Amino acid sequence: MIAEITPNTAIEYNYWNFYQIYAIYRTNGELTNEESASLLALAHKCPFTDGPVIYNARALYNLVNGSIELYNDEGCENTYEGRKAYFESSDKNINPSIIISEKYKLFPNPATEELNILGISETEEIIIVIKDVSNRTISFQKVNIQTYQAKLKLNLLNGVYFVTLINKDHEEITKKLIIAK
Repeated sequence: MIAEITPNTAIEYNYWNFYQIYAIYRTNGELTNEESASLLALAHKCPFTDGPVIYNARALYNLVNGSIELYNDEGCENTYEGRKAYFESSDKNINPSIIISEKYKLFPNPATEELNILGISETEEIIIVIKDVSNRTISFQKVNIQTYQAKLKLNLLNGVYFVTLINKDHEEITKKLIIAK
């Protein structure tokens, strides 16, 4: 039935997208990494401009992942990138390293041969530097985030690595990555 619906607006598309993902979850009892990434991208949108279904996406994401993600939508209706207003807060008590760490999510971790990257911008070019525990650079590449996500093929041996993401504003965040094949 959902497949027969043709959305005509961005909000209708968000509803259609959510109910597609919800139907898959109800049928299979779980979501693939790609479906989970699509759900998270939907959850990161602004409910004021992208429709109340964004709240449904957030609730389903928390249920599926057994987590509690908190969202601050203050001012998101004034931006094109949903939660961007939260990250550009003028609150001087907010630690910038915490803010940048919220902009990107890497999964799965531990990974095998592919790493998914989620961002809060619909499209963005970032630089990814992967280093081993001895701080030797293993990989340096530009990655384009499209529809809030990107996939990175990995050719790494089992072990611990550090992934540094650098965006166009020269903000950097480093996350630990475990490779377990």
